[in-house]
Amino acid sequence: MEENKAQRNFDILDLFLLVATKKNKLILAFTVSLIISYLGILLFIDDQYEATSTIVSTVDETPGLLGSLSKSFDILPMKLGSAQSRVEMDKYNTLIYSRSSLESILSSYDLYQTYGCDSTNARDREKALAKIRKKIKIAETEDGAVQITFIDTEPKRVAAITNTIVELLNNRVINLRISKSRESRLFLEQRLVDLKADLQKSEDSLKLFQEKTGMLEMTSQIKEIMSLYSTLETNVISKQIQLGILEKTYDQVSPVVVNTRMELEEYQRKLDELNQKGQRGGLMLPLKSMPNISMDYLRLFRTVEISGTLLKFLTPLYEQAKIDEKKDYPILQVVDKAITPAKRSYPPRTFFSFGIALFVICSIILFYYINEKIRLITNPRLLQLGKLLYNPSRRTSNNDSNSN
Repeated sequence: MEENKAQRNFDILDLFLLVATKKNKLILAFTVSLIISYLGILLFIDDQYEATSTIVSTVDETPGLLGSLSKSFDILPMKLGSAQSRVEMDKYNTLIYSRSSLESILSSYDLYQTYGCDSTNARDREKALAKIRKKIKIAETEDGAVQITFIDTEPKRVAAITNTIVELLNNRVINLRISKSRESRLFLEQRLVDLKADLQKSEDSLKLFQEKTGMLEMTSQIKEIMSLYSTLETNVISKQIQLGILEKTYDQVSPVVVNTRMELEEYQRKLDELNQKGQRGGLMLPLKSMPNISMDYLRLFRTVEISGTLLKFLTPLYEQAKIDEKKDYPILQVVDKAITPAKRSYPPRTFFSFGIALFVICSIILFYYINEKIRLITNPRLLQLGKLLYNPSRRTSNNDSNSN
């Protein structure tokens, strides 16, 4: 009994023995499957070709709007600089895969018919767009260049379409840039008109205020006024001291005392007059109203300064926008133009054929292995099932007897 069980055990060595026994059939099956799979790939799978174009973005070396912005404000504590931006690079993917770009390529090369789609049917157009999206690849290299690859079944056409994609992308980028510059120019132009009108109004208001009050330049004028007031007050104090000494020395009716008293009264009168009314037609302003006049002057002068600074800031931006609007030269420089590929990129027939042949051989070996395992089963029920599976004639006779 133990001997029968040992005979019925099937291990890995038996599998190798089985492969060695069936090696001729396996070699024949491998060869046949290899040939059939290679012919099938050759006949039923179209060859695919790839063409790649390498481009780089030629960002302006001259400062654009951002550079003009940073140079216009000399009082800024930090310079913004004119570092090259990669904003344009981020737009390439969107522009290439846009519906308008893809439909232009489909129509130019009649790819609707190539993909078996009807250009007049909305659903077929969507299918064609989905197919061509899968055939375009965009990758950025470590050096910052962009590689655009297209896949097609025709070697000459794939190179032409790749170069067309680059040209179309370049045109879209140029048009987008010119459009943005035109919008900026129109906005800045209207803003400059409004700003010049505001500046003229502020300058007129400041002029009227200067004519009315006599405050021409606050810093230096106030300095001179305060110096004059200080001199007058010093003279008044000096005369007061001198008069006190003379009154103790001479009589009240003494000419020296009278003259000194008259000088003191004149100094005091002039000081009070300047303090209350200032000097008519002169630069001396009344000290009493100096705070209010200074505050009003500062407000008007600050309005003029703000308008002037904004005008100084916006003028170079406006000039730069006019220049950018005329820039219709290519933004993208083609480093490597797409050429007709010499070899197909897909499918790898030999690799696929070997893979299919190996799969067939593994399937056959697995079938033999399962077959042997089932044949050596000791379970009575499974043995009965195996007899029915491997003895069809007996199964048929049993069915006939049961029917009778």
